[in-house]
Amino acid sequence: MGGHKIIVRGLISVFVLVLFCLNLNAAIERPKFKTSSTGLQYLFLSKGNGPLVQKSHRVFIRYTTKLNNDSVIFDQSTGDDPYKFIVGEGEGLAGWDEALLLMHIGDSAIFRIPPSLGFGNKKVGRIPANSVLVFAVCVLRQEEAYYPIHSLTPVKLDSGLLKYEVDKRREKPVLPFSMVEMNFTGYFKDEKGNRRIFESSKTNSNKAVFQTGVGKMVRGLDLGIAAMSVGEKATFELAPYMAFGTEKNGLIPPNSTIYFDIEVVKSYNPFFKHSHSDTLYGLDKQKFLFKKRGSPVLISEEEIALFHMVSYFFNQNGKPVLVNSTRIANKPMTLRPGAKGHSNGLNQAFKYLHKGDSVTLHIPAAQSAKENSSKQICFDIEVLDVFPYPFFEPVNRDTVFRLQNLKYLVVRPGTGDVENDSCELTFNYTGYRIEKTGKKIIFDATRESGQMLTIQLEKQQVIAGFEKGVKDMKLGEGRILIIPPQLAYGSMGVPAAGIPPGATLYFDVELVQRKKINENKKH
Repeated sequence: MGGHKIIVRGLISVFVLVLFCLNLNAAIERPKFKTSSTGLQYLFLSKGNGPLVQKSHRVFIRYTTKLNNDSVIFDQSTGDDPYKFIVGEGEGLAGWDEALLLMHIGDSAIFRIPPSLGFGNKKVGRIPANSVLVFAVCVLRQEEAYYPIHSLTPVKLDSGLLKYEVDKRREKPVLPFSMVEMNFTGYFKDEKGNRRIFESSKTNSNKAVFQTGVGKMVRGLDLGIAAMSVGEKATFELAPYMAFGTEKNGLIPPNSTIYFDIEVVKSYNPFFKHSHSDTLYGLDKQKFLFKKRGSPVLISEEEIALFHMVSYFFNQNGKPVLVNSTRIANKPMTLRPGAKGHSNGLNQAFKYLHKGDSVTLHIPAAQSAKENSSKQICFDIEVLDVFPYPFFEPVNRDTVFRLQNLKYLVVRPGTGDVENDSCELTFNYTGYRIEKTGKKIIFDATRESGQMLTIQLEKQQVIAGFEKGVKDMKLGEGRILIIPPQLAYGSMGVPAAGIPPGATLYFDVELVQRKKINENKKH
């Protein structure tokens, strides 16, 4: 809903709509409406037992809107969620604001909105000029959208920042360069003085997590949070030079004063502390500071390590600046030390680690993901688990022999018809060879790179053995291909890729997508 258009959102309540459909016309026909001083007419259909709707609160409603003396509904809440907007801040029609401020939570009512509180003498879409609107609404709930600072006197900090102390609870102060988890609402005021939110954790349901003192936030907010304690609530008023300055930033006009409602939920040091740590130097000049030692068995190149990792570097003042952390979202990473695609330094480092290790790893700049980086990258790593690579394991499967000694084993059946000749086929696979000792050496794996293989048959896009081995696969099917050298890389091999001369190759393959080729595209 805006100045010239009502935005449709929310879920239609069957009860409310039935109630409105049964009562709307009858209620309009009978003179039971009361009239406010502005000309708004209203009739309550049912009374709730909740509190009165408050100005500047976010309300959750179900509604329908129609023209007076017209049975056709031109706007209504839809979807799985109720429609929500902030009352009394000019987000909708003036009639909506006045109507809702008359209601309690749980009330349902019908309002006749005169043109002066609606769209006035302007035609808007199907709505004629000077129309009386009939607004039927049920209020479900409300929540605080902004901290109530109108009665508070701000404190001026040494930085010149204005702080409104909403809740002065103190647990522990926010420390410099610590991670802060917070609830927040950022807003500015428009030319009419109405508040406009540009970002809020209340609407996206995600707390914000920042490291203080490293320039990850606008200057004024960084300074403000540094003056807070855990558990405290405050609103900060940022002059343009402490916010976005003379530039337009998204919804925010140039030269805007910005406000932030902040609640500090948590503050913590994201980096390992070392007291009695062992130090180890790797062959590639990597430095390991062990906080905790785990299993005595080293992680092999073909095992999968599950781990948490915090990556950071030190700025010119010697302070750690966080780059990334799996702990923020609590999503551990996996890595196979022998895999490609990670920074060389990190892959090599895992060959020195064990399950259960907690270690700080210093990798020289030249080994970092950005080879031209001048910063030494540091990692705090906690190895949570180590498990074997998930190769396909044949169990009582029939072996199918193909041309020129090609073999494959079906380890998981697929579904549907086989129509692969005129399709693009997308596969996940692991390519490996088997040493005389039985050890599997992976040379390529789309499961690790995240980039699946898409091919067309008969286009010679892959080695002959792979194409022959997947030719009649069904969607979802899994196979182990056993490809002899003459259908792979022959007597030359590809030593740079880990494939020696005369190697028999194995592929764990699954067909994950089949897409018909556009006939015009084929020609």
